[in-house]
Amino acid sequence: MLLIFFSLYFKIIKLKDVKPASDVLIKYMVVFFIPYGVGLMVYVDMIKEIWLPITVATIFSLLLCLYVTGFVMQKFSKK
Repeated sequence: MLLIFFSLYFKIIKLKDVKPASDVLIKYMVVFFIPYGVGLMVYVDMIKEIWLPITVATIFSLLLCLYVTGFVMQKFSKK
């Protein structure tokens, strides 16, 4: 989301390029966020106890995903 925000802010990409996809996502935003919000409210005590491992695992998996995606893209883009 930050990448899209800054890309739009600095006019790297145009709003008309992302508007069709964003309209569909906004239409179904309730479906995306309500289950997660309810889950957070139900399990807030458990999350308070194990927030550090959750944070570390999230950051590690994000970095691993970015690395693998970049590696695969480099391999496929060389022709």
